[in-house]
Amino acid sequence: YRIAFIGSLNNVDALGTLFAIKYLLRTNPFTLLSLGFLSSLLTTSCAVWIVEAPVNPLVSTYGNAVWLTVVTMATVGYGDKVPVTVAGQVVMIVFAMVSGILLTGMLSASFFAMLELTAADVTVFGLLDKEKQAKQTANASATLIQAAWNLHSCGRHHPPPLDHANAYQAASVLLYATAQVCRKLRKSRPLHVPSTTEQLDGHFVTVRKNMHADFASRKARLLALEAELDAVQL
Repeated sequence: YRIAFIGSLNNVDALGTLFAIKYLLRTNPFTLLSLGFLSSLLTTSCAVWIVEAPVNPLVSTYGNAVWLTVVTMATVGYGDKVPVTVAGQVVMIVFAMVSGILLTGMLSASFFAMLELTAADVTVFGLLDKEKQAKQTANASATLIQAAWNLHSCGRHHPPPLDHANAYQAASVLLYATAQVCRKLRKSRPLHVPSTTEQLDGHFVTVRKNMHADFASRKARLLALEAELDAVQL
């Protein structure tokens, strides 16, 4: 009754079959899908074996019926074993093919839902990306400083000797390349655009601070007025 009451507060039939299936798929998806696959496989194989065994030598044993059901549920269809009766074909279409497609779709949905990133995961990934970018920026900045100092050291001679001309040119090229790397890293830095929720949170924080400040000032004025009234002698 407590579950039904909680569901009624949110306009949800908490005691219904559909809600129970949704709850099991959310909490224990692989257990539910495994039980559904096994029950559908065994039931369909038994029905096909009963219908096809008297007239179809390819499905004369229960193992052959299980193999036919597995191949059909997996949508592989080797064609080595096929139902020959109308009842067997209907059973394979309704209970094997359709159930196999549904179970496969539910398994895919559960798998991707399990891999879906939560808010905490997104935060952690963002922090890791920022740390990686910070390390790349620090390394590029250190290389840029070294290249600039190298160019400064090569340019101390006025005019530079012939043996220092090539070194000075190489230092200039290195400085330019390092500056290009730093510029690319700076441009690749993601811009933080505040979302609507963040803007509203900031606005509410400001409004709350203003309300507290206004309340404190009004309270101080009232206390001062009360003190003045108490000091008045009638």
